[in-house]
Amino acid sequence: MASAPSLASLLSASLPASSAASASASASATNNTSSGKQNKTDGIPASLKGGLDVEGLNPINSVELDGLVIIKIIKQYLDNPTTETTGHLLGLDLNGTLEVSDSFALPNSPPWERGADEEKERASNRAAQQAYSTEMVRNLKQISAADSVVGAYFTSPVGQLFKASLVETLAIYQSVGGRKGVVLLHDPTKSIHGRTSIKAYRFSAAFAEVFSAKGRLDTQTLVDNRLTFSNLLEELPITITNSSLVTAYLSTLTAPATNDNNTFTSSPTSTIPPLHLSALNLHFPSSLTTSVEQTSRSLDEFQRENNSLLFNARDIARQKTKVDQLVASGVPEDEAKRTVKVPAEGSRLNALLLLRQIDEFAKGLAGNASVGVAKMYGAAKE
Repeated sequence: MASAPSLASLLSASLPASSAASASASASATNNTSSGKQNKTDGIPASLKGGLDVEGLNPINSVELDGLVIIKIIKQYLDNPTTETTGHLLGLDLNGTLEVSDSFALPNSPPWERGADEEKERASNRAAQQAYSTEMVRNLKQISAADSVVGAYFTSPVGQLFKASLVETLAIYQSVGGRKGVVLLHDPTKSIHGRTSIKAYRFSAAFAEVFSAKGRLDTQTLVDNRLTFSNLLEELPITITNSSLVTAYLSTLTAPATNDNNTFTSSPTSTIPPLHLSALNLHFPSSLTTSVEQTSRSLDEFQRENNSLLFNARDIARQKTKVDQLVASGVPEDEAKRTVKVPAEGSRLNALLLLRQIDEFAKGLAGNASVGVAKMYGAAKE
């Protein structure tokens, strides 16, 4: 039965033709810089030359996210609450800040039909995704809007965001954008409880170097580079901004507080906070159940991944023992290795990402449980 392509492969195929071509031409462009035949700052206004990093040397330190981008991400999830959603981020790198001013969603791939040709279906989906993205970028250029793809965003209905597809996507965008691409992760399981959760991630310097060189992580690589689940990805601070027009519109929606029927309501200038009786509710937050389910599900997945790695390690040990026995019996070592195939060690990337996911869920579980425990302790009788 044919399997559906990963989100990372679809994102890679959906990159506009100009962005995809820039990734393959990055090495030749770097060599041409030293010759001085072409200046990369040609055509850039003088007021922006000091802030734009056209050579790609300055790292990204923060992300400035437009409020409308968040609304678009949340709306796409609400329109497709049972499927993973993704899309491109558009913006500009300025003075070490990645300013994300717009985004557009990628259409979901159609369901796979039984008996369909996998290669034809996959090629058709990739062509449709790239045609859609190219047309969107072309339309944005016509209206003089931001058209530079600087990253992607993911939304998962169950909060499972740290997966291999995340690493593959980051590798794609950082190769296109000179290691400046970011990925936004939206967790809708927290948003439904009134806490919008959007975080920005990029590769750490050590992991970016290892992954670009090898593309996989074995035990020795992790030890040599001191890589753990906590330092594979770096979280970047996010600042939410709104345009002056949006801010002016929001100010018109703010109504002054009234004091009808002698009810207690604090005025806009009052220093007395409003009275919230909901704080006296002793029930645990509804998000606690979700946090427990997410943590338990991630632990089960990690156990299956760990069992697979242990089986691979035992298989390697058995085959190496056979090789040693043949060598001890007088067979040349090269011939013994050709006779007995020793399997390669499995990549530990998935296990590390699952540990990172468990750590995130455990932190959320601790935060949700601490609120209820504090209330119960305060209401306990001595």
